[in-house]
Amino acid sequence: MSHIFSVFNQAGGVAKTTLAMNLGYELAQLGQRVLLVDFDPQGTLTIFMGIEGWDLPATIYDCLIANRPATDVIHSAHGIDILPANLALGKAELELYHAPMREQKLHRVLEPLSEAYDLVIIDCPPSLGVISYLALVTADYVIVPLECEYKSYQGTDLLLQTIGKIQQEANPELKIAAFVPVKVSLQKSQHQRVLAAIDSQLAQIAPIASPIPDAIAFADASERCLPLSLYDRRHRAVEPLRNLAKQILSIATTGQVEVLHA
Repeated sequence: MSHIFSVFNQAGGVAKTTLAMNLGYELAQLGQRVLLVDFDPQGTLTIFMGIEGWDLPATIYDCLIANRPATDVIHSAHGIDILPANLALGKAELELYHAPMREQKLHRVLEPLSEAYDLVIIDCPPSLGVISYLALVTADYVIVPLECEYKSYQGTDLLLQTIGKIQQEANPELKIAAFVPVKVSLQKSQHQRVLAAIDSQLAQIAPIASPIPDAIAFADASERCLPLSLYDRRHRAVEPLRNLAKQILSIATTGQVEVLHA
């Protein structure tokens, strides 16, 4: 059975899509059968994977709204499968708002694929709307990228409240798999202070992953529709991504989220 991880933060610009793509690739390199789910109407993950979203005959929107089988929509690149998205998914916010059993919509899309993949990684939109709600209700775990800027870090309380509400009301089995500091520059004193705050305030909730450095190589690799390891396998950001993949694989294998600093 697949283990489902949603990459979620309601803030924009915190490298959710970059993290989802590279984590998926590194997990595939560890021998895992990986499905990426682009669940953002911007369709950035679809584009990063080299797929022209605007020209697709069907996307995950058709699976949600028209019950199109996901197997009809899946594309492949770099040894990873992806359920693509484009702007059509934005219509689902309104169409699903009052839909009966809406909490089950994404589950019903993914359930027939449960034997085909070891891990499913959902790239959520930067919002607290219906789409993100469905992703969190469907997931077993949530991965939280955190930008090490003070203003961005201030939004963590709202993020935790959102996850807590879903745990209480819709998905009591949902666990936070990891907080992932992203776009980190240790030369910046603010980043050092925020990293210290993350370690002291959040490590009792979930493990803190190795910081992923800020690097223009991520943008360059995405422009070429490549994971970072394929673009530059010696880049300093590759090792923390591989460490995160091993950490996520361990959680999927054991079902245990170890809090490192209880």
